[in-house]
Formats: sequence, structure tokens, C-alpha cells
Amino acid sequence: MRLPRLAIENIQFTIIVFVVLLILGLNSFFSMPRSEDPPVDGGGCSIIVVYPGANPYDMESLIAEPIEDAINEVDHIKKIKSSLSEGLAIIGVKFDNEANFKDTYDDITEKLSSVRKDLPEDLYDYYSFKWESTDTKILLMAMISESSSYRRMEKLSKELKRKLEKVRGIKRVDIEAYPEQIISVDLDLESMAHRNISFDEVLKAIESSNLNIPGGNIEIQDASFSVQTSGLYKSIEDIKNTIVGNHEGIVTYLWQVAKIKQTYEDENYLGRFDGKRAVFVSATQKKGYNIFKIFDQIDEQVSDFKNDLDSNVKLEYVLDQSVGVDHRINQFLLNLLEGIVLVGVVIFLSIGIRSSIVIMITIPLSIIIGLFLLDISDNGMQQISIGGLVLALGLLVDNGIVVVENVQRMFRQGLSPREAAIQGASQVGWPVFSSTVTTVFAFIPILMLGGVTGDFIRSLPLTVIFVMIASLFIALSLAPLLTSKLIRRDKEKKSFFRRKLDLIIEGPYNSTLNFALKRKSLVLSVALVLFVGALFLFAFGLRKSFFPKAEKPEFLVQVKTPKGSSLGYTNEVCQFVEKVIDSIPSVKNYTTSVGHGFPKVYYNQGILSYNEALGQIFVELDKYEEDEFESVIKGLREKLKWIPGARIEVQEFQQGAPVDAPITLRVVGDNIKTLREISSDIENMLLATAGTINVNNQLSKNRTDLKIEIDKDKALMLGVPLSIIDYAIRTAVTGNVISKFRDENGKEYDILVRQDIDSLYLPSDLSSIWVKSLSGKMISLNQMARVNFEEAPAILTRYNQERCAAILSDVRGGFSANEINQKIVKQLESYSWPEGYSLIVEGDTEQIKESFGSMGFASIIALIAIFAILVLQFRSLLQPLIIYSAIPLAIVGSFVALLITNNDFSFTAFIGLTSLIGIVINNSILLVDYSNRLIREQGKSIHEAVIESGKTRLTPIVLTTLTTIGGMLPLTLTGGQIWAPLGWTIIGGLAFSTFLTLIIVPVLYLIFTKE
Repeated sequence: MRLPRLAIENIQFTIIVFVVLLILGLNSFFSMPRSEDPPVDGGGCSIIVVYPGANPYDMESLIAEPIEDAINEVDHIKKIKSSLSEGLAIIGVKFDNEANFKDTYDDITEKLSSVRKDLPEDLYDYYSFKWESTDTKILLMAMISESSSYRRMEKLSKELKRKLEKVRGIKRVDIEAYPEQIISVDLDLESMAHRNISFDEVLKAIESSNLNIPGGNIEIQDASFSVQTSGLYKSIEDIKNTIVGNHEGIVTYLWQVAKIKQTYEDENYLGRFDGKRAVFVSATQKKGYNIFKIFDQIDEQVSDFKNDLDSNVKLEYVLDQSVGVDHRINQFLLNLLEGIVLVGVVIFLSIGIRSSIVIMITIPLSIIIGLFLLDISDNGMQQISIGGLVLALGLLVDNGIVVVENVQRMFRQGLSPREAAIQGASQVGWPVFSSTVTTVFAFIPILMLGGVTGDFIRSLPLTVIFVMIASLFIALSLAPLLTSKLIRRDKEKKSFFRRKLDLIIEGPYNSTLNFALKRKSLVLSVALVLFVGALFLFAFGLRKSFFPKAEKPEFLVQVKTPKGSSLGYTNEVCQFVEKVIDSIPSVKNYTTSVGHGFPKVYYNQGILSYNEALGQIFVELDKYEEDEFESVIKGLREKLKWIPGARIEVQEFQQGAPVDAPITLRVVGDNIKTLREISSDIENMLLATAGTINVNNQLSKNRTDLKIEIDKDKALMLGVPLSIIDYAIRTAVTGNVISKFRDENGKEYDILVRQDIDSLYLPSDLSSIWVKSLSGKMISLNQMARVNFEEAPAILTRYNQERCAAILSDVRGGFSANEINQKIVKQLESYSWPEGYSLIVEGDTEQIKESFGSMGFASIIALIAIFAILVLQFRSLLQPLIIYSAIPLAIVGSFVALLITNNDFSFTAFIGLTSLIGIVINNSILLVDYSNRLIREQGKSIHEAVIESGKTRLTPIVLTTLTTIGGMLPLTLTGGQIWAPLGWTIIGGLAFSTFLTLIIVPVLYLIFTKE
């Protein structure tokens, strides 16, 4: 290989290249985007339709079915899931892994536009949004006041919003938890009936009186004049003086049949901070910006704003994501620094101070160059990419150690420092190159992983690949150059560690290797038994999971009152829960949202829309300590489970792709009654299974509706169309936003027309609602209809255009969602399923199946590609198979390490196992390559070659193993449940395979290599 010679013969050019790369890397380090988690596309979108007054069956037939049919025509749609409750349809659309996120979403918005004409005209709201992690709030503030009016709090919030919108990097600022101001038109239905005025006439009168229709232009001589018509309402008095009727020559104005006033809409969203009334102001971040620079500007704007507040209003931070990012990044950087120190200690003790200086220079330089490559690939610094740096730390020194150790060996053989550097680096150049390529290929499966999970984890393999490429370049150019300048013969002295290692090589290792070479069958049989035992351990002894809990000092308490509950009742329950939370000493603060889901404060948190029976309380503790956190969660669940008249769930945030719940079972079928029976049986199974919590059968509870049954024959006889009756009932009960009023400042207010809320009728009394027949006669509704109470599902769910029942459950700490799912599915195998009904398993089990399956397939492709590279390098089919023997040996160590440390085989453990493939193969490559070299260049026998190869390569193999373990150890011990499985998988697999590889590979080489 010519690169080492070129680098040493062109010293100035080599130094200039690395100085430029160092400057670029440092610039990237200080300027690249920083966030807590990587920004990812959510792989889907949601459609929200609000249609007040419609029951779940109406929402299904009028809204869900036409929208689902339209969306189903779009390519790359994997799932369509709909949730239909009173007046609200939430339709979630998940794309498949081949979908282009932007193009597929654009196709869906086109379909939604085309299907709008088929939906009811009087929808209150109809919109869609993409699932994006960048919609997570980086800032959430509570503007608190018990005495100020909502009008003043709205004004102050909008002032703060304008200030925050000036901050570079802010994507959007939202204000929530306050009622909008409206123009309320409260109709006196009795007065309207006496004046022979119908709902329809009032609505049309307001709508037609508030139109701005250009009158055109008139030219008079040489001048052109614009003709102005009556135009829009200019004041509330204009609205009051709208003519709504003219019966028998008597003109009726709106003020004569209605109360018109500027007021607030009915409260449907209450916010509190530590029990005090609050309005929420939140912000999201644009992609590609540094969160710390954003918050420097935010703090400046907030500080100026606070100076102008009076004592009646306070502004408090609920969420400052920069604090969490700072803690997370600092912790990872500390792990990285600790890893560097451990690696440095190992190197110093093993190869001496001068050689260790060379290696220690390559470490930060490789990391900095890797960060530069990561930056230009449009990735930022967050927990996943920094985790990749820590993982790469133990790997990047391998190349340098192999090169420096071989240069030292050449130097000890009598070559000059310059020639030792050139020949030593050139001799191991191709093995180092091929081992780096195999390591890179081992990370390709993770890079190829699709979907949200793939997007979330992608910066880890990219970081490792970039750092490994940088370390290879440095190891074959700068490392031999520096070694040639620092190495000294007169001061060359083996360290204590090396002397002990040499004694082990000549003593125990030499004896063990000779014993193994004489008893090849026994050694291979033991290895096979260990591997088969590891497979049994995986199948029956290891828990499987997907992603662990978030390990943050935050959680959500969700309050669900019975469907049909008023906002006031839900609020009372939430206030009781607040008192319980307030009694916990470790609680820093809590923020309550009643009538609406809490703002999105975690990247995979689902957002719930308006619902009077819903309350959510976001709780933040002083700090996160696992035992204390679990104690708080457990104690709170015990205290809250006995509250009557409400379902209360304490929910921990969980990492990974968003799921409805870790355990999600869907029963697909058509008949609601049958679905309810089956889902009830499954609910009971879950309740009887250890480890389940917050079991929720969405069909288990019904609601009671008021069913207005219209006598169609009588209505026809009286000359009243059914559509007029339905429209009148809707206007009286729910109200209609018929137009908008714009004041002199340009602010718009909805004009809401409804029945006077002070004269609401009893359910059994329809006499207050009047409609006009085709003959012009006013007829009371109680002449054509009657009211009955009817039981109906509180919620309907659909899956891929079919009705279904959803049964959800969370999982207690220490239990596996996948294992619980398997138990339930096994029980259901003997269940008597009615014809046409089937079970769909989602949640963690589905994620594991999809992600592990994708990675498994990609791993096979990577193994084939690595095998092809090895065939080209060694020009043999058998020797790559010998090299591959390290893989099953590593698997044994990985599974044993997970079992001993009580860690699940999670998604990150799978990543560790995949990464391990490239790492352990490198050791085998060194052994096989040097054995070939001894046979080819020195004419040694196969038996002599494998013994000398093992003894010569043991030192760099052991050193690279120790440095990899040292680099991983800090993150493994302190990185929490997401990184511990990955770390122990690599550490256990590498430690076990290193020992066995030094025995098994020589044995296999001796068996399959011919003289």
C-alpha cells in the first residue's frame, strides 16, 4: 500500500491536509445543530374533522368512510386507523417504508381537497398535519393569573408571541387554553315563532348582510370611480340592525329576536400551572438550528417581556428543552471523555508513552473529522449521534494500534524509524483497510433500516462510519508519520503490562493453543455446544423488548371521565388529582390541561384533540433517579386507582417510534355487539396477566344519547323537509358559525348563531324549537318528533376501512410487552372466533417484528457483501468462512452478558449485535492474513504459521479489545436503559469471542488449509 510512503515523503502536504480538516471539524463542532433527539419524519399524517353534534355512527358514515376511500387510492399507504367519537373524527394514516414522505403527504392533501365536496357543508373544522418530531415543543410557558381577564391574558400572550416569532430558528408559536372572543347571537325562539321567522331566514340575513361585493367602476368624462356597495359589518350595532323578517308589512330587526354581544366562546380548554389558571404559550424549532443559540435569543425576549408585567400576571417556564439537551449532551460528552481516558490508560500501559501519544492524537482528530462529515451530511449533535461517537471510540483506535504496534515490531527488527514506519504501515495496510470496510459494512443494516425507527437511529451508523473512515485515513498516513518522528531505540522499553502479556503469550496461551491444535474435534464440539446453548438462552431465557422508557423526570397523568361528562365535572376530577400530586415532595411543578390533550412535549407523544371528558397533567420532578421515580409512579397509581367516576392513568414517556400502547390488540369485524363481546374477553385476559397496567378496552363503555325520532310521514304531511328539521335542531343545540365580524383594528371574530343559552329546553321538551313549513307556517317541533334515550358506543374505531375494537395496555417495570403479547396470543389460539373476525397484534410486538425483520434481512445482505470482500482479499472461499467463525462465538458472549446484567434484548441490543459482526471479524482477519503471509513469504508450515500468527497477533487483538471495551464502558454503565443493552452486547460478545477466536480460528485454519 502506497499511502504510508506518500504521507511520510510529503510531510508538509500531509500536515496541511490535517490542519485544514481539523479547522473544518472544529467549526462543525461549534456550529452544527444541537437537539435532544434527531429530527425525524413521522412516517404518516393525521386528518382531524370536527362536526359538533354528530354521534360516532354519523361520523363513520358521513366522514370516515368517504375520507378513507379517497386516501386508500394513494400509493404507499400501509395503515389507515380511524377513531370516531361524538363530533370528532381522527384518521391516522401510516406510510410504508418505501414512501417519499413529502410526495405521499402531498398526494393525500390533494385527495382531501377533492373529497371535501362529499362531506357535510357545515363542518366546524377540517385539516390535516404531518407527523414530525420537529413539532415537539422546545418551549412551553404558562402565563398565570387568577384575577386578570382572559382578554388581557390573550393580549399579553399575543405580545409575547410576536416577540418570540422574531427569534431565528423558531418555526411556530402557539397560544392555547383560552377561549376565543366571538360575536354571540342568542336567538329567542318563541319570539321568532310569533314573528314567523325561521332559523334559515336569520342565518341567510346575517350572511347576506355581511358580504363585500365590488360594485365595479364607472367612468365619468376623464375620471374613473369605484362603486362601493353596502359592504361588511362595521360595528355590532350594524349586526343588531340586520333585517331578518318582514311579515305582514312589519319589519323585524335582529335585536328584536336575539341578544347580540361580544363575548367568549364556551370554555372547552382549561389550563393551570401548579393549580392556578394559566394560558399556554409554546414554540417549535426549525430543523437545522442550534437549540442553545435559539434559547439565548428566547431568554432575551422573555426577560424584556417580564419587565413589563404587573404583579397580577406571572410567566413561568413549563418546558425549556435546552436544559434537557444540555444535560443529555454533557452526559454523553462526559462518557466520551471518560472513554478516551480509559482508552488512553490501556494504550499507555501497553505500548509506552511515545506510541500512546500517537494513538491519543488520532482519537480526537478522528472524532473531529467525523463530526465534519456528519455536519455536511445534514445531521446534528444529539443523543444518538453522540452515542455513535462513544461506540466509534473503541473502534477507531484499533487501526492505529495495529499500525503502531507493527511499526514498533519492524523497528525492533533493526529497521530505521522511517523505513519501519513505511514498511510496518504498508504491511498491515490492506488488512486494516479490509477490516475497516467490514466494520463499515456491519453498520449498513442499521443505515438501511426504514420507517420512523430507521430515521431515529440513522445518525448512529453514519457517525460510526464517518469516524471509521477518518481513523483509517489517519492510521495509514499521520500515524506512521508521527511514529517515525517519536520512536527511539535507546529509550525503547517494554511496559509492565506488555511484559506480563508476553509471559501469558509464551506460557498459558502457547500451551492452550497447542492443546487445542491436538484436540481439534473436542474444541469445535465445545464451541458448537456453547453456540447452541446461547440460541436456547435467547429463545427461552432473555426478555425481548423494543425501546425502553425515556428516563426523564417527567410523566403524564391522564384523566378520562365517562363519555358525555361535562367540562366542569372533568375539571373537578383533575383538581382532586392535582391535590394528590401536590402532596408529593419531589414534584417540582405540574401543569394541567382540561378539555384538550396536553401540548406535545415529547417527540413521540400523541396529541389528543378537544374532549370535555379528558384531562392531562404534565408532572415534572426535581430530578431523575430511577428508584425514586419508580416509587413516585407506583405510589401515585395506587392513590389514584380508587377515584370513582373516572379512569386515571399514570403514563411514562417511552423512547422509539410512537405506538398507541406497548400492548395493542385489535379485533376486526363488523358487528359492534360481537366486537364488544370479544374485546371484553381479551380485556379480562389482560387484566389477569401479570405485568399489565392501564388496560383500556375502548368498546367497554357506552354513552347515552338523546335520540330525536322524527315522524317522517307527519313532517311530510305538514310540508316540512327533514333537512330543515335537522338544521334547526343543530342550530338550536350546537349553534352555527355563519360569518365573521372584523373590527376597526382588523381583528376577526366568529359570528355564532344559536339558541339563547338562558332558555335551553329540557330534553323532553321540543316546543321551543320551531321550523317553517313550505307554506310559510311556523310549526313546533314537538308536533313531528319525540325524544328517546339511546345507548350507543362512546367511540368507534376502524382499521384499514373495517370496524374494529382496540384493547390497549401499558406494561409495568420489569415486564416485557412482547412476552405478555405472546401469552395472550397463545390463549387466543384456542378461542372460539366467530366467522369474519380476526386479531391484529400491534404495539411493541409489531415494531419488533418489523424492525428486527428489516435489520435481519439487511444483516444477511451485509454478511454476503463482507464475504465477497474477503473472497477478493484472500482469493479463497474457505478462509472467509474461517473468519466468520468469530460471529457465533460473539453471539454466545452477548447473550450471556445480557442475562447476567439483567438487560432485555432490545432494539439497541440488536444494533450492538449487528455492530459486533464487523468488530469481531477484524480479529479473525488479522490472524488469517498473517498466517498466509508467514506461509507465503517465510515458507513456514501451516502448524508453525498458525502458532506464530496467534502469538504475534495476540497483543494487538487484546489491545483493540480492551480499548473497545474501555471506550464503551462509561456509556454502558451510565447511559441508561437505551444504551446499556447495546454496551453489554458489545462488551460481552467481544470479550468472549476474543478469547475463543485466538483458539478456534487457528484450529479451523489448520483443518481447512492445504499445504
